[in-house]
Amino acid sequence: MSAEVRRVATVLIVGAMAAQCALGVASAAPRLALHDLAGRSRSLGELAGHSAILVVWRGDCGPCLIELLNIRDLEAAAGPAPLVMLALDEPGKIRLALQRYKARPRRIWVADAPAREVLVALNGEPPRLPLALALDRKGGICARHLGLLGTDRVKDWVRRCS
Repeated sequence: MSAEVRRVATVLIVGAMAAQCALGVASAAPRLALHDLAGRSRSLGELAGHSAILVVWRGDCGPCLIELLNIRDLEAAAGPAPLVMLALDEPGKIRLALQRYKARPRRIWVADAPAREVLVALNGEPPRLPLALALDRKGGICARHLGLLGTDRVKDWVRRCS
């Protein structure tokens, strides 16, 4: 294969990969079995009609607990957009983490599926935490972020995904 053919093939492959990544960001949020800490069934569909922020965490994830400490700032940055903490733990562990860190998020939902399955469904890659997603008004995933979420990013997402 000539150098020119390899260069063109490389450009096409990289372009296709970039297109797949872009499509992944605009994908619809998966259907997950969720409930709140009171045991009531919840759905990401409840958030449709306006943009929303989904922060995925576990009580044994150090950076997730740092986010938990900053939850009020993140909620304030989201303004009118609902911010949901999606916990990948048993309710007892969640309550213990909330008590230990004196955190009082407005909305905590719990995924009923194993953590790995939820993370792969939401992020489409090997599961890692912390994970945050911005959902648009139609329930599609507008943006994803791995790592600690900051208030500036939340404000930007609310503007872009509304």
